[in-house]
Amino acid sequence: MTPAALQDGEVQYYASPILVKKEQYYATLTDQRLIIEGPKTHEFKASAIQGAYPERLEGGEPGLKLIISTPKGQRDMIWAFPLDAKFKEGEQTAWITAV
Repeated sequence: MTPAALQDGEVQYYASPILVKKEQYYATLTDQRLIIEGPKTHEFKASAIQGAYPERLEGGEPGLKLIISTPKGQRDMIWAFPLDAKFKEGEQTAWITAV
C-alpha cells in the first residue's frame, strides 16, 4: 500500500503501515485528514492533533496512541506496527516525532 493522494495544499506529516486489531492498514496523517487504508478505508477530518504517545500493548510490543480532534469530537486510536521489533520501535518514535 502507498500513502493516500494528497489534495492541493495538503501537507503530509507522516505515513506508514500500521496494525489495527491485527489487520494491516496504511495510515497517512496530514494537516487536514487522517486516512487509514486497508481492508476498509476510513478517513477523518483532523481539526487538531492533540498528541501522539508511546503505548505498550498487551504483549509488551511498542504501539502508538494518537489523539485527534475531528468535527464530530475527539478520536483516540491505539495502533500496533507490523514486522520486527526494531521496525516497531522506529515507527513508534517516528510517528511521535512527526506529530
